[in-house]
Amino acid sequence: MVDKIIAEVKGQAGCLPLLQYTLNLLWEDEVKTGSINDRTLNIDTYQSLGGVKGALQQHVNSIYEKLSPSEKFASQRIFLKLVGIGENAAEGIEWKPVRRRAMLSEFGDDERDVLLKLVNENLLVSDAEKSVNSNKKGLFGFSKPKKSNSTIEITHEILLTSWDKLHDWIQKNRQGIALRNRLYEDVKRWQDKKPEDELWTGSKLEQILELKKDDNFNQVLGGFNDEANQFIDASVGLRDRQLRRARIVAGLGFTLAGLATVASMFAFIQQQKAQKQSIVSITKNVESLLLNNNQIDAMVEAIKAKKELDNLWMGKESVSLRVLSSLAGAVHHNQEGWKERLRLPSKDIKISPKGKIIATIDDNVVRLWNAKTGKQLRILKGHKESLISAAFSPNGKQIATASEDETARLWDVESGKELQILEKHNGRVYRVEFSPNSEMIVTASEDTTARLWDVKSGKQLQILEGHKDKVRSVEFSLNC
Repeated sequence: MVDKIIAEVKGQAGCLPLLQYTLNLLWEDEVKTGSINDRTLNIDTYQSLGGVKGALQQHVNSIYEKLSPSEKFASQRIFLKLVGIGENAAEGIEWKPVRRRAMLSEFGDDERDVLLKLVNENLLVSDAEKSVNSNKKGLFGFSKPKKSNSTIEITHEILLTSWDKLHDWIQKNRQGIALRNRLYEDVKRWQDKKPEDELWTGSKLEQILELKKDDNFNQVLGGFNDEANQFIDASVGLRDRQLRRARIVAGLGFTLAGLATVASMFAFIQQQKAQKQSIVSITKNVESLLLNNNQIDAMVEAIKAKKELDNLWMGKESVSLRVLSSLAGAVHHNQEGWKERLRLPSKDIKISPKGKIIATIDDNVVRLWNAKTGKQLRILKGHKESLISAAFSPNGKQIATASEDETARLWDVESGKELQILEKHNGRVYRVEFSPNSEMIVTASEDTTARLWDVKSGKQLQILEGHKDKVRSVEFSLNC
């Protein structure tokens, strides 16, 4: 039994208090049943408790049930502020709860007394001094300190999975937790110098504004702390300033356009004449391409001429018949060879080396399609934010993706299974490319580095640094 207990507490932070809980419960159970008379603690009793996890669950439940309804609600907010959402690709699931170290300033006045109780019960641990206040309220007291570098975290990571109640809270709120924690990380970087380029914009800002209005988020997770609200307000201010500047520029443009109308009329007439001559030249080129049996280029040029004709204001009648005639001729020559096979919604596409599979990027997922039938084969999900690019391996067996969530990921094309997460970047990953032998990957990142990875193990092989700005493109030499 000694070996079994040691194996279960080994590697746990704060393992001695955890061992103490277990042995106390084990002793009390033996006393209740009278088995303690032989001065032996039995492994059967230990197993009936559910081992270390079961003992901890019983202990936490007994503490929780002694709290008042308002204290229980406060304890839920406290624990959820101390949780992060991590990856668990090794076990084939998308996420797992992990401990998060939070600043004392993240907790409200209504949470401080409960926070102290949980620290005194060794469920939470803090690096703050416990004798700050003479009223013996411990490190927190009643008032919120203006500045504090003290931190709080959950004592035992095993609690995240062994306490059913906490695991259920995390499951129901994990999306809000993940977004809030990502915001807090950016707030830390922003607080020192407060640069505008660290503020949130676009869809990320809209997501956080929606979350800020969410009643469940504010009640259950306690909303955002003061620093985060300052960051959000600054981001909204930047967005509004950009919108105002855009309106001013647009208004100024209209004003200047009005003042310059007379002066620009002559230039406009000259431009229209030049555009008309360009249309005539393109139509002559279409006719020449058709005579040389180059139907595809003729079609492209004919469509170009039609677009320029639509934008022509003056003298349209003199060239319109010729353009339409050229376009009709190009369509006639291509009517047997041109046929739309697939139409796939996407902001970017990649085609596998043998042309059998098409990959489309749609926000934070990749969809794989049969190139012949248009049937959707698989959806590759795992990225937390929008994808930027993707690439098939030359052997067609894997596909790699790059994302704004600071990771690149490697997937098996046949099964859609996530194989590796390449996550040591400190900024967006703009591009990912395979070596010609499909054994290595290189990534280009916002953090001014390119990184070289082993495909099979996912191990980082090299960091290519020294760039002065974001690295947006990478490519292997052909002999790799």
